[in-house]
Amino acid sequence: MAAGMTIDQLAALVGMTPRNIRSYQSRGLLSPPQIQDRQARYTGGHAARLELVAALQREGFTLAAIKRLIDRPDTYANLVTERRRRVRDGSSDIPMAVPVSADSVERIRPGATAELVRAGLLWEEDDQLMAHSLLAGVGRTL
Repeated sequence: MAAGMTIDQLAALVGMTPRNIRSYQSRGLLSPPQIQDRQARYTGGHAARLELVAALQREGFTLAAIKRLIDRPDTYANLVTERRRRVRDGSSDIPMAVPVSADSVERIRPGATAELVRAGLLWEEDDQLMAHSLLAGVGRTL
């Protein structure tokens, strides 16, 4: 399995164009990808962030407002609380799982992938390693 996704794969996964993704990066809404062999590689954390941005846009937030929410941790905590409520009551439009690169996990801590699978925090789905979208977002933030 290749480490991470190309911008085209990420765009297909989240239903955006590569141009939109690059625009979000330039506006500071999305962290830069990792560069491997001169190719940009994106993670499940990127997908989770893009899903969050898209969901907030559907709720009427402008990109400038979303940037302020993301940049201010106290406001971001309130946003997470609201998102959790929506997940609990079934009204969330954010996917529950996003793809994760085993190579990225292993680079951070060798052997962690197997531990996370045993703990149920990562799982295989359609030959892709997956994680809960909130876990992927929190991991990316940390």
